[in-house]
Amino acid sequence: MRWALLAAAGPRWTTAVELGLSVVAALVGGVLIGRRRTRAGDRRLTVNQYLLLGAGWCGALAPFSAFALRMAEALDRGDVAQLAAVGLGTPAVAAVAAGVGYRLGSRP
Repeated sequence: MRWALLAAAGPRWTTAVELGLSVVAALVGGVLIGRRRTRAGDRRLTVNQYLLLGAGWCGALAPFSAFALRMAEALDRGDVAQLAAVGLGTPAVAAVAAGVGYRLGSRP
């Protein structure tokens, strides 16, 4: 799915699509963490469901290897603006998305 979206977007939109995929993966991961247990400690998701969806689906969707490659390329070019924007922006936005996902997932 990730490669299909990147191919459809074209090279001009690669960074934006990678950012969007990282945010979606972080949001879904946050929901899964929030849904894992109830406040009383009961499980809502089995360990297998959690691993399949969290590490499997979210891990396959999130382009973190491509993110590292973008950072290395920007560093090689000396493109400080892209290095700062993508290098700081992607983790910050993904962290906010994970927090929102956790709040949504932990609701009763």
